[in-house]
Amino acid sequence: MNPPAAPHKLAVLIDADNASAAAAAGLFAEIAKYGIASVKRIYGDWSRPTPQGWSKEILPRTCSESGREGRKCGSGWAARHKPQTGLMARRGFATPQTARVRTFRIHGRTLNRFSRHAVMPMQQFAYTKGKDATDMKLIIDAMDLLYSGAFDGFCLVSSDSDFTPLAARIRANGLVAYGFGNKQTPEAFRNACDRFIYLENLQNEAENGMAKPESGKAEKPDSSLSSSAAANNPPPAANMRKPIEGALRTLLYTAIKQNTDEATGWAPVGQIGQYLVQTQPDFDPRNYGYAKLSGMLKALGGLQFRHDGLYQMYCRKIPYGELIKLLNAAAPKLQDAQGWMDMEAAGQFIGSRWSYLDYGFKDWPDSFKTVHGLEIQGQRMRLAQAAGRASAPQGQ
Repeated sequence: MNPPAAPHKLAVLIDADNASAAAAAGLFAEIAKYGIASVKRIYGDWSRPTPQGWSKEILPRTCSESGREGRKCGSGWAARHKPQTGLMARRGFATPQTARVRTFRIHGRTLNRFSRHAVMPMQQFAYTKGKDATDMKLIIDAMDLLYSGAFDGFCLVSSDSDFTPLAARIRANGLVAYGFGNKQTPEAFRNACDRFIYLENLQNEAENGMAKPESGKAEKPDSSLSSSAAANNPPPAANMRKPIEGALRTLLYTAIKQNTDEATGWAPVGQIGQYLVQTQPDFDPRNYGYAKLSGMLKALGGLQFRHDGLYQMYCRKIPYGELIKLLNAAAPKLQDAQGWMDMEAAGQFIGSRWSYLDYGFKDWPDSFKTVHGLEIQGQRMRLAQAAGRASAPQGQ
């Protein structure tokens, strides 16, 4: 038996100027699906107030924020940790003075997200107003990490198209590039990644308790997030499932066809998902209100599903076209003046050429009820064209 493959080592680089902190909880839970985040860095000018809400996510909290209202913090922390604060200032990190935070609360229950997710804040001052000074810093560090040869992939968290060449270069070097950003992210950056995940979907999962941090326990929404950040990133209507029609329906059926084994007629659902992501890097069932691809395919209809011994799911299209042709051939012999025919009689007529058991149905009525264009009434049915003829006035 071959040993399990080692998980991918990933470098997570977050652009604090172009990625909201509202989805922080869901972000790291999503990254854990693809590998181990060996390096986690976030880039921003931490001397400015709350870039996209990230300051309250990763920097130390004030006494009031940690639930110590009414109690003076005093200057005891700075006196006791003067060597540490001096070292932090020399290395460019925020200190209780530069970040306007009077104290750290290291012990107890008020550990912030920096301690939970171990994200390293990287300071980059904005030398020119209106320019994102963090972009170049992030790209330089990304190239250093890329040429270190220690990683299998990168997670670029940003909605800025300036990182399109970086994602392309990562892929050109044989590594995987995962992108994370909002739904307004330019198409060029989305397509430059191997896979692109919308932060709105992760935010919605976190708010509904679906996303779990590394501890494995559901995480409560952080009330410290600014109202402005929540207003700029409202949760998507992921719970409202969108209809599967038009180009989306065609895409799903094409993916099934391209991954169907000609010998068996079955297509692995996992391979279908890989095909969809390769075709559209930003494809995600959560964009349409489905938690998983399997649920989306079941809603598509016209498919049969099964699992093998390894719990891998397969699906195949039910050949309804063939069934309709057989019913059309049976109709002249079995239908009455109104176009109705008995379902069991129709099943016996076509049973030698089409078996409901092959497609997972329990009986003929169970299979006929899934056919589009059949009108069912008790144990009788009629084709749509027969119903039209029966209801048409005489002489037409």
